[in-house]
Amino acid sequence: MENRVALIAVIVEKADSTEALNAILHEYNSCIIGRMGIPYRKREIGLISVAVDAPSETVNALCGRLGKLPGVTAKAVYAKLKGEKHMKKQLSAVLALTLLAGCGAASTAASTAPAATTAAATAETASTSFTSDNKYSVLAPTGAPGYALLPLADNDSVSLELVDGADSLQAAFVNPDPQYDVIVAPTNLGAKLISAGKTDYRLAAVVTTGNLYIVGTSEDVLSGTGTIALFGEQAVPGLVYKKLQPTATMTEQWYNAVTDAQAALLGGQADAALLAEPAATATIAKGKEAGLSLTKVADLQQLWGDDGYPMASLFIKEDTFNAHKDDMAQMIDVLKNYADGVKSGNIDVAADLDGVSDPGVFGSVPSAMIAKTYTAMGINPDYARGQEESLQKFLDLFGVTLDDDAVLDFD
Repeated sequence: MENRVALIAVIVEKADSTEALNAILHEYNSCIIGRMGIPYRKREIGLISVAVDAPSETVNALCGRLGKLPGVTAKAVYAKLKGEKHMKKQLSAVLALTLLAGCGAASTAASTAPAATTAAATAETASTSFTSDNKYSVLAPTGAPGYALLPLADNDSVSLELVDGADSLQAAFVNPDPQYDVIVAPTNLGAKLISAGKTDYRLAAVVTTGNLYIVGTSEDVLSGTGTIALFGEQAVPGLVYKKLQPTATMTEQWYNAVTDAQAALLGGQADAALLAEPAATATIAKGKEAGLSLTKVADLQQLWGDDGYPMASLFIKEDTFNAHKDDMAQMIDVLKNYADGVKSGNIDVAADLDGVSDPGVFGSVPSAMIAKTYTAMGINPDYARGQEESLQKFLDLFGVTLDDDAVLDFD
């Protein structure tokens, strides 16, 4: 059947349907030309335009599946194409209209929204691509901090390296001949080294704001007398858990790694477990396959308050910051805009992961699972300046004091 170019208009009135909507669009990724989303906060709805090039039956099927989601309306308009030259002209017009719609919304948002919220309100039209005549080396851990750096992957201006564990990160911080321009690491690790005068890096941005959940066999498991499997007793997971103490009746069993806690819960040695995403959602799914009903019973970020805690941060070498301040600001803005785009449903993170030249660098978790748990991973990049109070509250767990000159000022 002959392909046709169409523009699908989607109105989302229920935010709960965003995850399913993105999953459907990901299935049709091969025939999607582009997409643009506009969050209309005044009416609490989302407006999405999806340009596709596919047989009409495929377009209709996509429209039908989207329209069946709760609170979602989808309609398709077909271009009347007559040859390749006319096709290009029509397609250009379609995309131009889409862009104009986005620009119009951004203009309205900029004129009516408070200055503090303008950047977030227009994230869908802001840049999610880092460009520079220079090349920067970036080191980060795998997991949520690594996924936060996805927009820097396969970028000619960035050499991105992801590692497991904190040993490589600490070695990079204290290297007398620093090899990296940017290091993403546990906030407490970098701040402690700065406080001790052992590193040339300074705190520039918070990258993740917590990623810890308790999964259990019942909603009231934390009030029972069973066993809870925990990990990282002297690290962030353990210290955050101990501060919040979400259960006073369960027996604590500490393990070396999150995978061990997961295995204890799935193997019946524990009634609840402290887990991070995407392991938490994967554990619930594995339990279901084995006939074991599991559910999230506590969100430690909500229990902490303050929109979570600054678990991982971005540190910049002082020489790099002083010489290339604008590039570093652009890099942080790109990370922030990308995360905002994913969470608003305008960026298909699964498709981006699948499109990376070496997806294995981000780990072995399926891209669909990452897309499903992206928001729960606490990926919320933003400048550190202005977050000193929440940073210090977190660093108090480690007995570290955040000096004012430890935080970079981009003003």
